[in-house]
Amino acid sequence: MDLKSGLKNLTERYQTQSDKKISETQTIISYVLPFLRYLGYDTSDQNQFRAEYSVKIGAKTFWVDLAVLDQTPPQPIIFIECKNLDSKLQDGDREQLSSYCNMKKSVKFGILTNGYEYQFYTDLDHKNVLDEQPFLSFNLETDTNEYTEHLSAFTRQNFDATEAHLLAERLSYRPKVLDYLERERKNPSDELARLIAKHAIGELGKAKKKDIWSKIKSILPEILSELLGSGDVNGDRKIDSDELPDTVIEPPVETETEAVSIFDSESPERKNIENFVFEGECINQYNKITDMYVHVFEKLFERDKNLVMGFKNSPVHTSKPQYGSYETLEEGCFLWKNYSNEGKFTHLKNLLTAFQMDKNALRVKLRDR
Repeated sequence: MDLKSGLKNLTERYQTQSDKKISETQTIISYVLPFLRYLGYDTSDQNQFRAEYSVKIGAKTFWVDLAVLDQTPPQPIIFIECKNLDSKLQDGDREQLSSYCNMKKSVKFGILTNGYEYQFYTDLDHKNVLDEQPFLSFNLETDTNEYTEHLSAFTRQNFDATEAHLLAERLSYRPKVLDYLERERKNPSDELARLIAKHAIGELGKAKKKDIWSKIKSILPEILSELLGSGDVNGDRKIDSDELPDTVIEPPVETETEAVSIFDSESPERKNIENFVFEGECINQYNKITDMYVHVFEKLFERDKNLVMGFKNSPVHTSKPQYGSYETLEEGCFLWKNYSNEGKFTHLKNLLTAFQMDKNALRVKLRDR
């Protein structure tokens, strides 16, 4: 049975099933395994599929509901977390799936499902960390053929991790771009007017810059309405260059932080911080290394609690330190702070390594006390 017919079959099964309150195991048998078979996977072949796939998080072993495998020797490429048919998929379920995926470098995609709704995730925002939002989401009663076309990229016959990742980028970024353009259509910004002037118009004397920006800004609603209304954001309609003279726009001046990767930093002993940059955000409201230490741990604790608590020599514990200070991350989870600046740097480096983040994810500018 082909994918489209198979999904129709699952939809009919769901619509005719009078009692939706079935167990997770029965949900897997009745809905999820057939779904995988419609994608072309042989769920009886251990080289293609495993149930209860084991992963270690710290010293503990956890079991992923389902794993799709590829390569030789077989390696997991997709982890699937399943819930009861009548369950509503929650953020906590996604976080559980994310913690599993983070521990296997070969796993690039995660699927969260209750048999009726399917959410596909990958790591567009942060490498090897599942995004908070799915790039593809649908349920069995979705009235569209679009998702069946997208799902074809995940069939065993067509699956290529690189191509599937590119598809995820398109599906994730397109609505964000359209949403941005719609906001600009309703209320054009100075920034967009300046950017268009810089790339579409050309050079002009400085005295005419503001006049040109205002003219571009005034016609943006009309232009964007035409493009968005036609559904073609790449339309070939051109602005008449005779209407608007050329101009030159000076690029915005970027603030020089002089921050360096924490992995390349000099010794932090007897130092404070002037600022630090975490995942592209420059933070300058703190002056103590302890503040940076707490900030980064809090951010990554929100992203993956189990990973923060489970990496080797983690300073996050379920008990308060007998001596010294601590920060409460949540009830029953405490970040110990009674370390030297060098020790705090070591814990931060280990944390970034555990999350497999780029060495420049955390950069710091030190200064003498």
